[in-house]
Amino acid sequence: MSTLADDLPAAQKVMMRELWRRERVDHLKETIQWMHERQDHRQELRLWDLEREDRERDRASWKERVEAEHKAWKNMVEAERQAWAREGEEWTRRREEEERHRKDVEWRRQGVHWKGPWKNGGCHEYGVQSYSADLTDQEKPKC
Repeated sequence: MSTLADDLPAAQKVMMRELWRRERVDHLKETIQWMHERQDHRQELRLWDLEREDRERDRASWKERVEAEHKAWKNMVEAERQAWAREGEEWTRRREEEERHRKDVEWRRQGVHWKGPWKNGGCHEYGVQSYSADLTDQEKPKC
């Protein structure tokens, strides 16, 4: 029984062995190169992950900073709004007080005064209560 390897001349067998050896060496070199490339790729992925995490941290800190600035701005606007409201209320109160004072002065000059207020027997719904008072002539002091 003969095999193909037996039918080949020795020089061709040597050449085939050399070719096979070269293929194994080339395969080993390529395998080593692939391992290095895979390792480089893993390292590059780790670097990308680190860069991504840095960017996420930067973005989160930026977002916190912007939200803090926005909150501070809203607080400032609200404080200004409240100050304006207080100032408006104070101005209204002073104006009403001035008006009452002018009326009192005018009534005293005319010799009239308010007689004490009393409850009206009207509406009691929704916590509403009405009062009345009379404007009368001032009583002259008895001497």
